[in-house]
Amino acid sequence: MDYVVLGQLLTDDILYAGGPSYLNLPGGVAYTLAGIRYWSDSLGVCSGLGTDFLPMHGAWLRAAGVDLKGTWEEPVRSPHTRCVYRGGEERQEEPVPGTAPLSRMMPRVHNIPRDYDDCKGLYVYLGHEPSYWEELSAWKRDKRAVLLWELRGSDARAENRPAFRQYLETADILSLNYAEALALTEEREPERMVHSLLALGARKLFLHMGAEGALAADAGTCWKVSVWPSEVVDVTGCGNASAGGFLAGYCESDGDLEWAGRCGNTSASFMLEQFGPPAEFTPVQMEEARRRAGLLRAEKIY
Repeated sequence: MDYVVLGQLLTDDILYAGGPSYLNLPGGVAYTLAGIRYWSDSLGVCSGLGTDFLPMHGAWLRAAGVDLKGTWEEPVRSPHTRCVYRGGEERQEEPVPGTAPLSRMMPRVHNIPRDYDDCKGLYVYLGHEPSYWEELSAWKRDKRAVLLWELRGSDARAENRPAFRQYLETADILSLNYAEALALTEEREPERMVHSLLALGARKLFLHMGAEGALAADAGTCWKVSVWPSEVVDVTGCGNASAGGFLAGYCESDGDLEWAGRCGNTSASFMLEQFGPPAEFTPVQMEEARRRAGLLRAEKIY
């Protein structure tokens, strides 16, 4: 297994005030899996599943070729979130009554199957959880996996910086959006955010900024990568997908930050073009992904 996603699968309802509603879509790290899938067909997920998840979304997981050895079933209804957009990209999320809390489906390190131990890349959606980071650090010690940490937005706070410095000793790549970087660094200029996060201990950084593109950086290099001019239908899941694409692009190119940034933004472009993650992944779509990635503009900042 080349890529492993550690996070929660759930069901999304997407509602736009005064506009359309789309119900019962695959959500959570389904978008991360979709982002990786454009660059690799060897991927697995670790997540708890409610009894209704596979009947609703099993066909999507099969179409994406996702291995499910790292999943287990809980005797409850799957987590189900209503994402309500009232203007722009800001949304309000609320759980559907009678469904399980997300925390019940959170995988731990011991849920990673032995079959996944030799993976190229591991994605984790995580915040300020010291015991979890201790487990990750111990697991990773003898593994080749590149670990990408997608920061949980609610934990992006300046007071968490001392703990994050320690977590970044385990993570190889930190992925976050502009709002999260602002809250964590208290800087407003993207390049100053990059310098602050690298000083905090990030070895590699993927800062995704919506329509403004993304910055892919380490101590010696920083690239600004443009976005694909998609017709925007829905923005849900773009951050997760771009992180997944970045991880796969980084690993498949032996650590090329520019190419990884291109892959991340390309993966996000496909999420923008419909509600929910794409329904299928065909050779034509794979070729289109590579075409888009090659055509994006990339500017070397330093």
